[in-house]
Amino acid sequence: MEVRKVLEKIAAAQRVPLDEREKETFSHQISQVLAAFDRLDQVDTKGVPPSYHPVDIPAQLRPDEIEPSPAPVANARRTEKGYIKGPRMMKTA
Repeated sequence: MEVRKVLEKIAAAQRVPLDEREKETFSHQISQVLAAFDRLDQVDTKGVPPSYHPVDIPAQLRPDEIEPSPAPVANARRTEKGYIKGPRMMKTA
């Protein structure tokens, strides 16, 4: 399927109005991206192990600090017996 037709179909589905200049520009850009992926697909990677992290990234975690927090119901509009009370979902007879 032609790139321009796919672009028009996606734009129509997302209700994004595109003028002719935008359609031409975006179609050209999308074609370039697809061509780059085609070139990547042609690279022979048989026997090459996957490289999940080519550069080792050390974990930079801060130590956990326990802080007191307010009660979960402190800012609730309606509470009952320590619980947040929400609106009734069904009518009772």
